[in-house]
Amino acid sequence: MSSRLKPAISVFILACLAAGPALASDAADIARVDGLPQAVVDDVLTNVDGYFQSANSPSNHQMIGVLKDLTLKAIKSNMSNLSDSTPGTSVNSTDEEKNATYTVTIRTTRHDTSETSECVANKMTIGTSESVPAVKDGQFIFDQEHPRVTTWDWMETFCRRPTGNGDFTGWQLSPSAQ
Repeated sequence: MSSRLKPAISVFILACLAAGPALASDAADIARVDGLPQAVVDDVLTNVDGYFQSANSPSNHQMIGVLKDLTLKAIKSNMSNLSDSTPGTSVNSTDEEKNATYTVTIRTTRHDTSETSECVANKMTIGTSESVPAVKDGQFIFDQEHPRVTTWDWMETFCRRPTGNGDFTGWQLSPSAQ
């Protein structure tokens, strides 16, 4: 498959998910295309869906696909560097629209290594800053000086275990995070 088609397929799948909560088969397709563990994709989709179902959700519900895509991109980038993550390091992903900014930040909060495992805890934060529609001097405008800011966060911990030959297994979402 062409490397130019992979991002397009991922965005298409995410756009299809925007209509409602993600289904297991959708998560499996995204996991396969993005090269992420399905448990990670399930966790991301569940949390982004939860954000949009909360009282603190963004005003523009059509942006759910964009936030899912931003979060998956940030996770993929973060997972590629878990071995080197130290507390305080972060990965950011941002999308700016005409009247809004959508951000995803993944901040490493803990990195523990023992004889039986290596684990990295991350705080995932999704944020939106949306200009509020208003009427000023009889004109419809977006108030960009006083945007509506909302956030949603959750924790994800990734662990890997040593194998018998001195190597490690792949990073997996810790069962306590699922």
